[in-house]
Amino acid sequence: MRNLIVLDERRATLPPSSWVAQSVDAAEDRVFAMTSDGCVACLVANEVVWDCRLDGAADWLWCHYNIELEAIICASRSGAIVAIDAKDHDVEVIGHFDAGLCAVAWNATDDQVALVTGESLLITMSTSWDVLHEGLLDVPSLHAASLVSLAWRADGQFLVVNAAQQIQVWEQSNASWSRHATGRYEDGRPLTQLESTIAWSPNHTLIATSQILKSQLHVIFFERNGLRHGDFAVDAASVTHLQWNTLSDVLALGVVSSTGQARLQCWTRNNYHWYLKHERRLEDNLAALTWDLEAPYTLHILQQTGTHRTLTLEPHVHASASEMATVAVIDGCQLKRTHFQKAPIPPPMCASTISVPSPINVLAFANDMVVLVTSSGSWHLVRDGCVCPITHEDAVFTQAMQSLAWDGALFWGVPEGDATTLCMVSLDVTTGCVLRTSSLPAPINETFSSLSMDGRAVQLSSGARFHPAQRDVDESAHPLYAHWATLDHDLCVGSAGHKLFVNGALLHASVASFHLSHMYLLTTTLGAHPQLHFYLLDDLVDGKYTPVHTQPVERGAKLVTTVPSRADVILQMPRGNLEILAPRPLVLHLVAQCVASAAYAPALELCRKHRVDMNVLVDLDPPAFLANIDALLDALPPRLRSDRLCLFLTNLHPVNVCGAKYPLAPVQSMHESWDKVLEVCSAVRSALLARDAATYLTPLLTCEAKMQLLEPALLRLQALHATDKVLAEKGLQHLVFLVDVDILYDHALGLYDMALTRLVAGRTQRDPQEYLPQLAAFEALQTTKSEAYMKYAIDLSLQRFAKALTHLTADADADLALSLITSHHLYEDGLRLFRAKLSPTRRHILVAYGAHQVATGAFAAGGHTFLAAVPPALELAVDAFRKAHDWRLAMSIAARIEDYDLYTLAYEMADELLNAMGTARNPVAAAELYIHYCHDVDEGVATLVQAREWGLALQAAQLHKRRDLIETEVEPLVLQAAEDMETDINGRLATYKKHWVRLTTLREQIRLFRLHGIDGKNDDGNGLDDGASSAASAFSNMSMSSVGSHNSNRDIRFGSALSFETASHSATTSPFYAAMSAEPTSSSTPKKMPRRFRRTKIQEGSADEDAYVEKSLRGAMPAPEFLADLRQLLTMLIYFGHTPTAQALQTQLDAFLDHIQDHVPPAPVHGESTEAAWTRPDDATWKVVTRLV
Repeated sequence: MRNLIVLDERRATLPPSSWVAQSVDAAEDRVFAMTSDGCVACLVANEVVWDCRLDGAADWLWCHYNIELEAIICASRSGAIVAIDAKDHDVEVIGHFDAGLCAVAWNATDDQVALVTGESLLITMSTSWDVLHEGLLDVPSLHAASLVSLAWRADGQFLVVNAAQQIQVWEQSNASWSRHATGRYEDGRPLTQLESTIAWSPNHTLIATSQILKSQLHVIFFERNGLRHGDFAVDAASVTHLQWNTLSDVLALGVVSSTGQARLQCWTRNNYHWYLKHERRLEDNLAALTWDLEAPYTLHILQQTGTHRTLTLEPHVHASASEMATVAVIDGCQLKRTHFQKAPIPPPMCASTISVPSPINVLAFANDMVVLVTSSGSWHLVRDGCVCPITHEDAVFTQAMQSLAWDGALFWGVPEGDATTLCMVSLDVTTGCVLRTSSLPAPINETFSSLSMDGRAVQLSSGARFHPAQRDVDESAHPLYAHWATLDHDLCVGSAGHKLFVNGALLHASVASFHLSHMYLLTTTLGAHPQLHFYLLDDLVDGKYTPVHTQPVERGAKLVTTVPSRADVILQMPRGNLEILAPRPLVLHLVAQCVASAAYAPALELCRKHRVDMNVLVDLDPPAFLANIDALLDALPPRLRSDRLCLFLTNLHPVNVCGAKYPLAPVQSMHESWDKVLEVCSAVRSALLARDAATYLTPLLTCEAKMQLLEPALLRLQALHATDKVLAEKGLQHLVFLVDVDILYDHALGLYDMALTRLVAGRTQRDPQEYLPQLAAFEALQTTKSEAYMKYAIDLSLQRFAKALTHLTADADADLALSLITSHHLYEDGLRLFRAKLSPTRRHILVAYGAHQVATGAFAAGGHTFLAAVPPALELAVDAFRKAHDWRLAMSIAARIEDYDLYTLAYEMADELLNAMGTARNPVAAAELYIHYCHDVDEGVATLVQAREWGLALQAAQLHKRRDLIETEVEPLVLQAAEDMETDINGRLATYKKHWVRLTTLREQIRLFRLHGIDGKNDDGNGLDDGASSAASAFSNMSMSSVGSHNSNRDIRFGSALSFETASHSATTSPFYAAMSAEPTSSSTPKKMPRRFRRTKIQEGSADEDAYVEKSLRGAMPAPEFLADLRQLLTMLIYFGHTPTAQALQTQLDAFLDHIQDHVPPAPVHGESTEAAWTRPDDATWKVVTRLV
C-alpha cells in the first residue's frame, strides 16, 4: 500500500545533439553519456567535466562503464568497439565486426559481454576480449538495422534474447551457451507482435518485455522456462525502454503515447497486481533509462536532446491522521481508498475507487479529504466519495507538483522540476476553488528536499528544516531524511536509508519503517529477528531511547497505519498481504482513554477482545467505576449484558494491576484496607437487585459467589425453583461452575431444605447411596423428635457448633447444650443464650468457663468468672487467684468462706511467693502474709532482711515493738551487707582493670593490622578473614611482637614472651597481661576446668573475644540499680550510727568512679559498638553523707 514520491530531482543539460546511451558509475557518482555521432561526455554533479569524440560512422548506440577496466566501452551498429580510459580519456580501438552489431549487453559483474552480430551470431567475450562462446541464434537472418535486445540474469548464468519476434533463454554451462527455453503461450503457441525491449529482474524471477495484445499494449512477463507469467496493460503506443531497479520492486518504462509524447512510468507490484505509481511527461524522447546500483530508488534519465535528470523516488504510505485511518493507494488514473476504521481490506481490493483523467502523481490528505495532482498538472479534490476538479479563476487549476502537503490551513509543496521554489495554495475545500497562490524561494544555495509527513516543515538540501507557516529555518544538524515528522518543535523523527534518527541522534541503525501514533513511535526492524518496537514520545523528548514494548513480526513487515479507535496496527508483508496487530501498549492506552471518559462498556469489550485483565477498569479509578455501574449496565447490549457481567465479575481479584502488571498510573489510589472484590461485587449486586433479579440471575449468583454469600444465592435458587425450574437449574449449573460443589452441598444442607440439597447433590460426585440415607435420617429426626433437633443434628454434622447450640436452646435440652458447650468451648455463645442470672445452667456454664480459663493459664480471668457465677464458686476463685499470685484477693475471698483455714493458706501462699521464678517472686508480699495473717513477725522481718528491704524490716520490727529483732536481725545483717559491698566494689574494680587492659590491647592490635594493610574485618562484618584471623589469633595468645617481624613463624607461637616495643609503635602492656603470657614453671598437668564453666569461657584469640571482653568490662561498671541499693545501705548504716563505715564505702566507690573516668572503655576500631558513652553518675543519686560529717 505504498506509493512512490519524488524526494529529489536534479537536472543537467548536455550540448544539443542526438544522445542515445548512458552509463552510471555509482561509486564515483559519475554519468557517461554518448551521442550517435560518437561524442562521449562525463557528468559530475550535473556538470560536464570532460568529453571526447569517437571516429567512424554516426551510428554509435551502446556505451557502458566497466569498473574492472575503468573504461567506457562504446559500440556502434556498424560493428566498431572502442574503449575510453576514464582517467586520461585515451581512446583504444578494441575491434570491428564487419557484419555490424545488433545488440550489446554486459552482465551484472562486468566480467562478460554478450553481442549479437548481423550474421545472427551470439558471441560472449571476457574483459580481456577473449571469445568465450560463439554460436548461431535460431532466428531469421539479421542485419545491422535489426532490433535485438539482450538481458542477463543477475548471476550471469542465463541470457535472454529478444530478436525477430522471438524470446530465447540461453543457459551457460562449462563456458558454452545453449538454448534453454523459448518464449511461448501456455498452450505452446508462438508469440506475436512483440516489441524489442527486454529486461530480467535482478531477483531472477521475471523477464519483462512488451507486446500488443488485442490492439492494446501490454507489458508481459516470462519465467526462465519461457512460459508467460502475467502482464498489465499500458496506455501508450509503444514501449521504448524497460528497466528493473536493483530491488526488483519497481519497473521503469519509457513509453510513447498515441500523440507521440514521451513519458516515463514507474510501476510496482503487490499481490499479483501492477500499479502505475508515477508518470512523468517529457519534453522529448527518451534516450536511456538507468537505475542506480547503490541507491535502489534513484533513476537516471537521458533524453535525446541532452536533458539529463536524476530522479530520487521513495516508497511512501499516504494515510490520514483522522479517526477513519484512511490509506490511499495510487493506481494510475485511479485512487484506491481503504478506511481501516471500518474494515481492513487487503490490496489490490479497496473500499472505494476514484478515477481521474490522467495518472495520479501526488496526493495530500486534508482530514478525510484528498487533493490529487495528476501527471498533466491538474488538481482534483476528493470529498465524500466524489471527485471534482479544483478551479482557479473559472479554469482548472494546473500546476505539476513534485510533492504536496497540508498543514491544516494551506496546501504547499515543491513544483515539478523546480526545487528552489515552494508553492503555497489556499483552497476552499467546500467549493474546490483556489483562493490564492503564492511562492517562496529557497534560501541562497539551498533547494527544497523532502516534506514532513505531518505537513509542518520541509527539509532543505543542507539538512536544515524550513517551517512555511512561521517562515523560519531550524539550522540544527540533521541528515537528509526520506520520511520524517515533527512534533511541536520538540521532536523530529526521520529515516535516512534504514537508519532512524530522533532530533538528529541515531535511534536505530536497521529500521524498515516507522509511524507516529497514540503518543508512541512505532518502528519495525530489519535483520534475522525483526521486531516491532514502541517508544514513548515523552521519553524520546527527554533523551530516553529504550523501547517500552517489543514483539516479533514477520521478516520484511512494514507499518502502514494505526487505527486510533481500535488500537490496531496495520502491517504489510513483502508479498503484499496485510496483518493486523493489537499491541498491548496501544490497547492499554485506549482502555485508559475509555475509562477516563467513563466509557466502561467499550473498555470492557476491549479487555475481552485483547485478553487484558479486566481489573484495570476498576484499578484506574475505583470511585469513578463504582459511580458508573448503572451507566455500564445500560451501555451493554441486553443480549450480552449477563455474559459480559459474569466475565468481568469472575475475573475480579484483589491485586491492583496498575503498576503491578501494566505500566499505568491510577487516577486515584485507594487505601490498603479497601477490599476491591467485596466493594465492586456489592455495588454491582445492589444495582442488579434494583432492576430484575430473575433477568440478571447469573451475574447475581456470580457476585454472591465472589462475596462468599452462598446461602443467599441458594435461597434465591430455592425461591426460583418453585416458579421457574428451568431457570433455577440454569442458575444452579452456573453456581456449581463458580463454587466447589462439595462446599455448595454443605451450604445447601445448612439451609435445612432437603429438596434443594438433593438437587445440589445431583451435581456432585457423591454416591447417592451415601447422601440419600443421610438426608432421610435427617428428615426422620424432624418426625421422631423435633424440627429443632433435626437442625441441631444437621449443624452438628456440618461442624457448625454455635448454630447447633441455638437449636438446642430452642429445644430446651439444657444437659445436651451444656455438653456441647464444654466439648467445643462455646462459653460465650452459651452465656448469650442463657441470660437468666439465676439459671442453674448459666452457673454451670460460668463454672465450666472459669475452669477452662484456669486450664489455659488465664488464672485471674478464671477467678473473676468464678466470682460472676450466682452463687459464686468461692473456693474455685480462691484457687484461681492463688495461682495468679493475687494474694490479697485470694485472702479476701477465702475470708468469705466459712471454716476456711486462713492461717494455713497464708503460710502456703507466702512460701509460693518466695519460691516463685522471675517477676512473680515477691518477698515483700510474703513478709506481709507472715506478719498480718500468720502473726509471725520473726519470719516476716527475716524475710525482709533477706530481701535487703532494710527500711521495711526496721519499720515492721518497730511497729510490733520488737527491739530484739532490730538488734539481732536487722543491724547485724546491715553491717554484714556493708562488708559484702566493700568486697563487691573491690572485685568490680579488679575486673574492670583486667578487662580494660585486655580490650585496649586487642583493639590496638586491630589498629596495627589495618595500618599495615591487613584488614581484620570481612566485607560482611562477621569477623576476621582467613589471613587476618590467623594473625589475630597468634597476637591474642602472646604479647605483641614487632610489626616488622610479625610474619615470622618462629615468633608466632603460644606462650612466648616477646618484646612489645617496635620501631614506630608500642603496645600497651600490664603486669596482669605479662603474667597471663608467662610460661608455666611447673611440668605438672593443670586440672581441667569443670564443664559448666568451660561452656561460658571464651577462648583467647577467638573472633568473639573482643565482644566478650567489652561486655564483661561494662558489666563491672556500677549500674543505677547497684547505686540505688548502695544508697539504701548507706542510709541504714548512718541510722545505726556507723557513719565511718558509710563514708568508707562512699570513698571506695568514688575511687572506682574516678578510675573509670580516667580509663574509659576504648572505642572500637570499626565503629560498630552500640553502647552509649559512659557518663559519671551524679553524686546526689547515691551519696547520703559528706566527708565532713
